[in-house]
Amino acid sequence: MDRNDNLASQATQILAAADEHQIPVRLLGGVAVYLTCPSTRQAPFAREINDMDFIVTKRRSGEFGKLLTSLGYEGDHQFNSIHGETRLLFTSDLSDVDVFVGVFQQCHGLDLENVLTKLPTTIPLAQLLMTKLQIVEINRKDQLDALALVNDHDVVAGGGPGDIDLSVIVGLTSGDWGWYTTVTDNLDKLDATVDECFADDQAARLHTRIDVMRTAIRNEPKSIKWKMRDKVGRRVPWYDLPEEKKL
Repeated sequence: MDRNDNLASQATQILAAADEHQIPVRLLGGVAVYLTCPSTRQAPFAREINDMDFIVTKRRSGEFGKLLTSLGYEGDHQFNSIHGETRLLFTSDLSDVDVFVGVFQQCHGLDLENVLTKLPTTIPLAQLLMTKLQIVEINRKDQLDALALVNDHDVVAGGGPGDIDLSVIVGLTSGDWGWYTTVTDNLDKLDATVDECFADDQAARLHTRIDVMRTAIRNEPKSIKWKMRDKVGRRVPWYDLPEEKKL
């Protein structure tokens, strides 16, 4: 069993333990994409996963922290005492564990409280994709994760649990200029990565689905708040820089 399989197995065990205690927890990050997208098992999507990421409801975050401790994970006491209302960090011999509390907050905020339990293992796929596309300084591993999601799942408005709900994406980007700017920038970067790493039918499918998202985002009517922020443009930062893990 390789590292990715080990992490996926451990993450699944943590989810099962949380479920036994009726603690609403779901996977984020590379392990979530790995379990959701079969294409991540082979090149060019395959990449080594470094850690595990979870999201837990605000009301049950303390219980989940105690559960991780009982499973052998050691908390970063200094970080957790300062940031525990929004984020918790743990570590073990196998992996670091990053726990977001209610909201996925990195370059932009993504409130997940109301959608956290819609799927059994991870959050809805549109929101999972947006945890990747909200990264201003997106790197290759996050690009590959985003592309794996787009490759393995249809991008449609509404749809079923196995689809990426386009209406979620346009809802975020039409109401918030910062989200719009970061996501459209990253869709352009994904297009360039497709040209570098993919070919033939697979490249065509990825380009088509990226363009579906980009066109819908640009054509969706924008809020007054969006239009006011657009007048300021890139002269003022539109994103936060996430604090590095300190484990």
